[in-house]
Amino acid sequence: MGYYMKTNIVGKFRDDVTHEQFWKVISPVIDGYEIEGNYDESTRCVNLTAYGQASGGYYDELSEVAKELGKLSAEVGWISLYNYDDPNLEDAISDFYFGPSEEAIQKYKSVSAVSHALSMIRGHVPAETFEAVRGLLAQAIPGIAGDAQPE
Repeated sequence: MGYYMKTNIVGKFRDDVTHEQFWKVISPVIDGYEIEGNYDESTRCVNLTAYGQASGGYYDELSEVAKELGKLSAEVGWISLYNYDDPNLEDAISDFYFGPSEEAIQKYKSVSAVSHALSMIRGHVPAETFEAVRGLLAQAIPGIAGDAQPE
């Protein structure tokens, strides 16, 4: 039994990756679905969205595609799966990260999580308190930008 889903694929790939290599890797998870977005060959960036009815094995297919995209990537990217038939919001969204290394993925996830937390508290504490917290976190986790966005 399937479910209605949306899948986003966002990433930047190495200069030596061809259009054909990229499409060969992602075709198992986008063929037969409505597609929006593109792969820009000049920048090697992708921002695609696929919509449609997915089978029960689609999650596993996305996991495998993420592993293969990691081998082609220049920096960390992600695949987000939105299951519109799941009423539990916690379970309805799944993210698959890929990148040139596990270390790069972990750093990206850490910076993103801390930056997100900082953006949530920014308006709720005095500016000097916010800057002190941001400064301490920036020392512990290099890459946290002053505007609380991931690098």
